[in-house]
Amino acid sequence: MANHRNKSKRNLQVNARQGTNSRGSNIADRLGGGYHFADTKRDVWTVAGYPDKISYSMFWNMQARFGIAKAGIDKLADKCFQTNPIITDGEYDGKRALTPFEKDLAILIEDHDFLVRYKELYRRNRIGHYAGMLPIVTEINGDANPQDPASKSRGIQSLLKIDIFGEDELSVENISTNSNIFSADYGMPTHYNLRNNVAGDRNPITNIDIELHPSRVFILAEGATGGGIFGIPALESGYNDLLDMVKTLVAGSEGNYKNSKQRLVHNINDSQVAGVMANDPVSKAAWEQSNADFASGFDSSLVTYGITTQSLQAMISDPTPAFTNSLNSFAASVGLPASEVIGVQMNKQASEGNATALNELAESVRENTHAPNLKKCLMHYVDRGIVAKPTNKILVEWKSLSEPTFGEKVDNMKTLAETAKILTDAGRDPSFVINAEAHIMKELDIEDVVKARDLLEFGEDDDLTDGELPVKDDV
Repeated sequence: MANHRNKSKRNLQVNARQGTNSRGSNIADRLGGGYHFADTKRDVWTVAGYPDKISYSMFWNMQARFGIAKAGIDKLADKCFQTNPIITDGEYDGKRALTPFEKDLAILIEDHDFLVRYKELYRRNRIGHYAGMLPIVTEINGDANPQDPASKSRGIQSLLKIDIFGEDELSVENISTNSNIFSADYGMPTHYNLRNNVAGDRNPITNIDIELHPSRVFILAEGATGGGIFGIPALESGYNDLLDMVKTLVAGSEGNYKNSKQRLVHNINDSQVAGVMANDPVSKAAWEQSNADFASGFDSSLVTYGITTQSLQAMISDPTPAFTNSLNSFAASVGLPASEVIGVQMNKQASEGNATALNELAESVRENTHAPNLKKCLMHYVDRGIVAKPTNKILVEWKSLSEPTFGEKVDNMKTLAETAKILTDAGRDPSFVINAEAHIMKELDIEDVVKARDLLEFGEDDDLTDGELPVKDDV
C-alpha cells in the first residue's frame, strides 16, 4: 500500500512537471520547459530547489532583484540601440524632399520618443513571452470603447502618448482565441485584459481593468512561431543557473556572516562552577543574559568565571568555481560572453574578442528582429491613421557596431604611413600601403567631418596629411 502511495506521488510530481496536472495551470506553466529527466533515479530538481514551472512574475522579480539577470535582459537591448537606426521611406540621398511618412516619423521620434518606447517594448518582451505597445490617440468617435476595433485617427497630431505593457499587464488568461483557420488572426486572442497591480506594473496609483481590442495594440514576441504572441523569455533557459548563482552568493555571504558573528562555545572544566550552573537557576539565568548581551553588542565584555570560551569558526570553501560554472551556463543561454554580462575587464585580446562577439550578436538581432519588427510597428501606426502611408518600402538601417571610430581610423592611417616609410627605406614598393591609406582617408570623409574639437586629442606634431587640414568656418 505504501509503495502504491509513493508511486502515485511520483506520478503526480511528473505530471506537474510536464504541465498535465489535472488541477490546471496558467499559460506560463504550459509554455515553460519542465524537468528534463537528466537523472531518472532521483528527483534532482527538488533536491536543487528548482521550481517546476516559471511564471512571468518570477521572471520579472528575478531581473528586478538580481543584477546578473537584469544584465542578461538589458545588455543586448542597450547594445542594439547603442546608436539609433536610420528609417526612411525608400532610398534617401539627403537631397530629395521628405515624404509625408518621413515628416510624421520625425515627429513620432522627436516628440513622442518612439525609438525609446520601442527599446522598452523589446526589453519587456525579453522578460516574458510578449509585450505590447499601446498608442493612445484622440478618437474620432467620441463614444468609442477600448474593446471596439480601432478606428482611423486624424494623423500624427491625434497621438497623445505611447505606453508599453508587459505580459501580465496585457493578460490573455481565460480569453478565447480566433478559431477561424482561414483567418490571418487564427489562434490570436479576441481581446487583451489591460490591468495593473501585477508584476511589471510601474504605476501603483492607477486601478484599471480594461478589455482592449487586438487592433489597438502592437505585440512584440521574440521567438514566437507562426505569427503568434507567445515568444521565448530570455531568462527561461538559464533560470536554474540564476538560482544557483543566487544560492552560491548567499552561501558565501551567510558563511562569512556566521563566522564574523562570533558563535561561542563554552567548556565548563571547574566542577564548582558546573554545580552552580546546574543547581542555581538565578546564577545560570544571569550568565545566559550576560552571554546574550555579549553576543548582541559590539562593545560588550564577558566575565567567564573560569569557563573556557572559544569562538566557533567554520571552514568556508571558495564559491568561485561553482559561481563561475553557473555564470558561464547562464551566459551561454542568453548568447552573451560571460565577461560582457558582468562587465569584467579581461586581458586585451579576450576583451576585444568578447566585444566583437557581442557586436556580431547585436547586429544579427538588429537585422533579423528589430528591422522587420520596426517596419511592422510603423505599419501599425499607418493602419491606425497616425502616420502617413509610405510611398516606397520602409528601410531600416544602422551604422555598423564594428566600424572603427574616428580616432581608430586615424591611428590605422598613421600606422600605415609608418609602414610605407619603412618599406621605402628598405627599397620595397609601398604602393599597396599607400592605397590602403587612401582608402582610410576616403572612409574618414575628411572634408566633412574634421573639426577643431576632433584634433584636440592629437599633439601639434601629429601630421595627419601632407597638406593643411580644412577646418570648417563655423567651428
